[in-house]
Amino acid sequence: MTQTEESYRNRIVFFQQQSDQLNGQIDVLSSKHFRLSVLRLLVFVATIMLAVWTWSIGEIWFLLVLLLGISLFLICIYRQWQIDKKKAHLAALRDINLNEAEVMSMGKNLYYDGEVYNEPHHLYAQDLDLFGSFSLYKILNRGKTYYGQQLLSTWLSKSSLTTHIQERQEAVKLLSQDLNFRQKVGAYLFEIKNGTFRDPLPDIEAGLNSDYSFATHGILKAYRRLLPILWAMTAILYFIYPTVGYKIALILGILNFSLSIWHHSKVSAIQSKLSGSLLKLDSYAAALDYIICYDWRDTYITTFIDGMRDNQDPEHSVTALRKLQRHMDYLDYRLHMIPATILNIGLLWDSLVIQKIFIWKNKNKNLFPEIFELIGHVEALISLASWADNHPGYKYAAISDAQPFRLSAVQIIHPLMAAHRAVPNDFDIDPGTYISIVTGSNMSGKSTLLRTIGLNMILGSAGTKISGQALSYSNVLLATYMRIKDDLEENASTFKAELDRIRQIMTLAEGDQSCFILIDEMLRGTNSKDKLRGSIAIAHKLKEEKAYAMIATHDIQLAELAHQEDHIKNYYFDIDFEDGQLIFDYKVKSGICQNFNASFLLEKMGLNLPAE
Repeated sequence: MTQTEESYRNRIVFFQQQSDQLNGQIDVLSSKHFRLSVLRLLVFVATIMLAVWTWSIGEIWFLLVLLLGISLFLICIYRQWQIDKKKAHLAALRDINLNEAEVMSMGKNLYYDGEVYNEPHHLYAQDLDLFGSFSLYKILNRGKTYYGQQLLSTWLSKSSLTTHIQERQEAVKLLSQDLNFRQKVGAYLFEIKNGTFRDPLPDIEAGLNSDYSFATHGILKAYRRLLPILWAMTAILYFIYPTVGYKIALILGILNFSLSIWHHSKVSAIQSKLSGSLLKLDSYAAALDYIICYDWRDTYITTFIDGMRDNQDPEHSVTALRKLQRHMDYLDYRLHMIPATILNIGLLWDSLVIQKIFIWKNKNKNLFPEIFELIGHVEALISLASWADNHPGYKYAAISDAQPFRLSAVQIIHPLMAAHRAVPNDFDIDPGTYISIVTGSNMSGKSTLLRTIGLNMILGSAGTKISGQALSYSNVLLATYMRIKDDLEENASTFKAELDRIRQIMTLAEGDQSCFILIDEMLRGTNSKDKLRGSIAIAHKLKEEKAYAMIATHDIQLAELAHQEDHIKNYYFDIDFEDGQLIFDYKVKSGICQNFNASFLLEKMGLNLPAE
């Protein structure tokens, strides 16, 4: 076992141990929760018994017992709520640690796999397994929010300025050294559901822009302010003139109950709009608080936070989010019949809370966009930093604007392959070598090499470590021509689909920006003669436009172009036959392949091939 493999396995064991320790802490809290449940039941029974006993002694004693019993009961509920909240946080931390162990050992990831971002005509996403059930995004993603997941997909699927890549790389390096920060923020946001599929901002704005006029009417506001005084005066009157006090209390109760029923549908409509879009505001607030207090040093997140201060103090944003969450929690009291009835009869609770939400909206209507964007940036960085931290043996890419294009890779492997199974390769593209042709037999590693280089360039341009010891390259547009298939929905044959992709990459090559194109076996949808002629024409056109390309092919005649023309270089994967078996070394070498295995495999199937 190499030192890199040992550190990788130690990392898996570490996450498993962390998960076990957190499970122990959760068990302790569960025991406390159970004891409080028993105590709450005892308080309830004791309160009922004492209330019945004191009823005959006097109303004062009865009310005191009732008040004390209810207070103790509510204290138990509050303590259980605190324990539940802590348990949820510890459970999220446990699941995050367990997930890290499973991602590293089995490739499983409970975070979203990014399938929704899989554009059918993207320049390279489908060919390089960028999104979906077996994808780069699947093993990288640690985001729960819409903005975090969306931003990570953007960094992987769109080109960036070199300065932006370098800024992200610095932030990733910082976060890769702070597991505690990554897991704390991840745990706060862990319970957010379906963050991928829908931007929450339109729903939030629609909910906050509801009609609040029924609750903010001047007369109703004045009446609500008077209610505590009216109830206090009624209570005093009750002890002096019980009959009069009782009748006034009854009138007030009926009036308030009637007003609550009258406003019920309007309150329900607002609650319905807000509840779905404002879930887990306390999670956002906790994450934001942790983010703005973090020492970001000179990374671009500091600039981002400073930009927020021009509009609103980030610390105020945390307070404002928590305040709105409290209002939403208060509004949810109406979902429980007995508390809702008591609160509405006593204080017109529903309309009171709606008024508070209205006041909050007027003070903080532009709060959410910057908060969501900041948290999204940090989540995307956490995804990249987790990959970097989990692979201590890998290195960061060196990316420059140097032209013409150049690339140098040392001991790189395919990021989606298990490190102990992958065979590392070195590969260089020198300035002026426009076409690199890779020949080799079936299953020898040609396609894997192309995807290895493409995926590692994507990792490097995202700002995280590449799968290997070194990778330096010029920052250019990346494109692929690899998995071409027919499209029944668009009534397109395989050959038509190939022509469309050729047109796409030619347009790219003719553009002003430098590009690097990975091509795996061109023109598979036509006959061998046209295939060769077309492949040569495409190679010539790419060279003419000074576009850089790697071409994997079985056509020796295409590879022989390097003997006839400049700016073309050959590479190959070899194969050996030992005791009737194929032996692959999966190592790329300079030159043209001479051994091919199709005939051998067909003969093993019992087919008699004609003589050449």
